[in-house]
Amino acid sequence: MVVFNKQSFLGGFNQQVDATRLEDSEYPLMFNGRNRYDYIKPVNLPLEITDAAFTGKKLQGIYSIGSVLIVFANGEAWYKNQELPNSSFNQIPDVAMSAAADIIYAELIPTSSTNFTRVPITSGQQNTDIILVNPITASPSGLVVQDNLNQPIIILSNLIARTLNTYNDWSYADREYVPIGGQMLYSDGKLYIVSGSYIYQSVTGRPLDFVVVLDGDGNKLATEDMGGALATAFSVDFNPITCISRLNTNEANIFVSTSKAAYTVALLTEPQDLIFGEPDYEIRFLFTTGCTSPFSFLELLGDNALIDFNGLRSFNAVGQLYVEGKNSVFSAKVGPLLNSVVQDYTAAINFDNYAFFAVNTVYGRGIIVYDTINKVYVSLDLYPGISQVIKFEEVRTLTERRLFFITTDNKIYEAFKSEEVAVCKLYVGDWCSNDANIELKPWQLKLVFVDSLQDGIVTASIYSDRRFGGSLSSEISQKLLDANDSNLVLSIGNSAVDTVQIVDFDFTKKGLIGWKHGFLISWNIDAKLTHIKFSAVEDVNISAANQQASRFKQNRIALNSLT
Repeated sequence: MVVFNKQSFLGGFNQQVDATRLEDSEYPLMFNGRNRYDYIKPVNLPLEITDAAFTGKKLQGIYSIGSVLIVFANGEAWYKNQELPNSSFNQIPDVAMSAAADIIYAELIPTSSTNFTRVPITSGQQNTDIILVNPITASPSGLVVQDNLNQPIIILSNLIARTLNTYNDWSYADREYVPIGGQMLYSDGKLYIVSGSYIYQSVTGRPLDFVVVLDGDGNKLATEDMGGALATAFSVDFNPITCISRLNTNEANIFVSTSKAAYTVALLTEPQDLIFGEPDYEIRFLFTTGCTSPFSFLELLGDNALIDFNGLRSFNAVGQLYVEGKNSVFSAKVGPLLNSVVQDYTAAINFDNYAFFAVNTVYGRGIIVYDTINKVYVSLDLYPGISQVIKFEEVRTLTERRLFFITTDNKIYEAFKSEEVAVCKLYVGDWCSNDANIELKPWQLKLVFVDSLQDGIVTASIYSDRRFGGSLSSEISQKLLDANDSNLVLSIGNSAVDTVQIVDFDFTKKGLIGWKHGFLISWNIDAKLTHIKFSAVEDVNISAANQQASRFKQNRIALNSLT
């Protein structure tokens, strides 16, 4: 008898090596499960919360202000306070953005911190040092909204919206001007707006006051073409920008990518580097890959991760400020999930100490889950009937953090909030003797479950030499029992059913033989899998070579009989 045990799962997901060479705590594949506390537990499915107000409408974005979730649909803005679970979505008046835009962008900004009139220090010269003179009114905080077509708006904290001023509206007394664009980033006191391959910048400390060219008296030039935001804009290369994000560095740096390449952009704040009193920029090339979407970049344990057209990448921003840019294939251990799959709609977010990457995989559209505490991939989440995620958004209430997302078929979901448990499927790896002359006959599989909160079914499917013989010969199902809310029981013996349930699967009568054997274990109830034991019998009388010759002969006889 040969016995194999698996009593730890903390090594996580690994498809980089053959399944016979995994570390003891690793597994080659898991769907819809988590391993953070060294047991496997299914997740709950997402709960659809698409309101009737969105029927037949195109969902264009999802954002949050505190506990308020804001959804853009057909150019309109709708909100719901998640502190009030029984409330409905209500429309925000005076929001009329493009109904045809694929994405409506939004960025939270604070009130302005530099509230003085800016005038040139040298009369009669345009590009000279700027001095701050008379105090002016601070600009408000709120959510700036863009659609790449219409004049942007701001949604204030009281959920009142208004259109922001144009270049023509800007004056010496009323210094508000926000140009039309798309994706935005507020960082280090400045608001940046992406327009094609250009990045516009606001005055430092004044996010609603974009840099204009001043004449010697401190007045703007006659037209926006002459003195507007484009006059002081910068660009990283020829291609349109796909993503702009902040970087966690000691310097004021931002990340900018196109579909072809990625860059860091550093602010130059020495007096000789100022243009109209604002910093110039030093653009540094990183590597020849870039984000697939504006929502596909995140910080990851001091590093940064992104989704490109071929998979997942990571890089260290601090290290690359001083050396040649390098990126690592962050997806190595889950690489086969992404082989030959070109990414289109993608999204990423950090939530509950996990990094979620919504991508297209060889198994279909799903979410690759990375545990930032244990520093391992743990699962590929596949939700039946749910389309590709195009944007995540986190909402923080007084009592909890909640995760929402919208999909390509114009639906809204709250992650993990359904009462229905997802089907968790764990492929435990392939067990073998590691001796090429010895094959194994499966004997018994034992699974240890604890704290089952429902009655349900657990199924074990055996793969001998990665061949699955079908339900009659290779799949067995057993019952799991409800342990009477055993997670609340503090003393042994107070539960009608054992909190520990050992489930046996007898494979002795299946007539299977192979050099390696693996098991796909699936269950869809709230129960924790803690241990796995597989026992097999060595087939010492038949060498692997003789076995292969016998099978080849049988196959030839069968083929001849057919012809």
